[in-house]
Amino acid sequence: TADVYLRRIGRTARAGKKGSAISLVEAHDQAMMERVCRYIKEDVPERFVEGLRPATKKAATVKKKKPKNLDKKAKAELAKKKKAKAKKVAKKAAKKTAPKTAPKTAPKTA
Repeated sequence: TADVYLRRIGRTARAGKKGSAISLVEAHDQAMMERVCRYIKEDVPERFVEGLRPATKKAATVKKKKPKNLDKKAKAELAKKKKAKAKKVAKKAAKKTAPKTAPKTAPKTA
């Protein structure tokens, strides 16, 4: 995660000393690097290792879709589906956490 990255890089410079950090970043790490850049409010320069240049272009950042304007019927249907899903998840969670009981046996007679 970006937090782990920042913590590890922060260990480069300790007690006011300066240091340099080098990170090898793959294409699937691009979103994390964008979060790091936003957090430190600075661009991290990109350099490519000869022979290791990515074969594909940089992945575009995914933007969340804005919710569509739904009519009352569609909103009700969506709410119904959410409620059913929540009920199913709760039932599954309850099943996992339910204590397991020992099988009942008939009392022994002498």
